[in-house]
Amino acid sequence: MILDADVDNLGHVFNFIHEELERRDAPKSVYNPLDIAAEELFVNVCHYAYPDATPDNPGEVRIDVKYDDNPPLLAVTISDDGIPYNPLEKPDAATADEYAGIADIPIGGLGILMAKNSVDDMTYERVGDSNVLTFVKRW
Repeated sequence: MILDADVDNLGHVFNFIHEELERRDAPKSVYNPLDIAAEELFVNVCHYAYPDATPDNPGEVRIDVKYDDNPPLLAVTISDDGIPYNPLEKPDAATADEYAGIADIPIGGLGILMAKNSVDDMTYERVGDSNVLTFVKRW
């Protein structure tokens, strides 16, 4: 699937993933974790991959899904031709127990941490001019 890098297309991403999960009779328990990762990673591409984007030229995002049955898993790949960015290099977000109070917690990184924690595996590679991020959920 190829989409404009526009957050309004997030529903299409969910539908694409859910159709494959339904086709594979995946348990409902894997939908939400995949949605968390897909939302965070897709929205990050939409907001940051194309700093010179315009409404007429927002850049594009490619979504691919692959199923394996032994063990059952779905691998979702999000790729773009934006600026190089490996979200896995970003340090994990701070948690409240590391700080005196909520107001002291630095902003940023929580979405990536949630995405990483919601799936079983996540990898990034730069292939030519493309960011290629794949996350896997097993059941």
